[in-house]
Amino acid sequence: EAKFNDPSALEKHTKIHIGEKQFECEICKGKFSHKSSLQKHRRIHTGENPFECDICEAKFNDPSALEKHTKIHIGEKQFECEICKGKFSHKSSLQKHRRIHTGENPFECDICEAKFNDPS
Repeated sequence: EAKFNDPSALEKHTKIHIGEKQFECEICKGKFSHKSSLQKHRRIHTGENPFECDICEAKFNDPSALEKHTKIHIGEKQFECEICKGKFSHKSSLQKHRRIHTGENPFECDICEAKFNDPS
């Protein structure tokens, strides 16, 4: 339960629940519910990548991308295939791997309609 001792803070908070997006990007006019979301979005336009990997100096525009990247270096593979027990560092890698077992080919060529399990 959120509590506020400032009526304007409560009013601002309430707008989040009703879907009002009060923070607007001055470049593309995109709208956001939170100021922090707008600040993160602006990095798309500025190319700013303030989060740097201590190991390889790769840079990212948000901390969750850096955290995901860091797992590559430490060899952490927390996502396991329930079929073959293969382990993966990223959830997206596991999801892609599962297509081997399911035969799913969700990516279709616009020209000839051939289907593939990978967009590249």
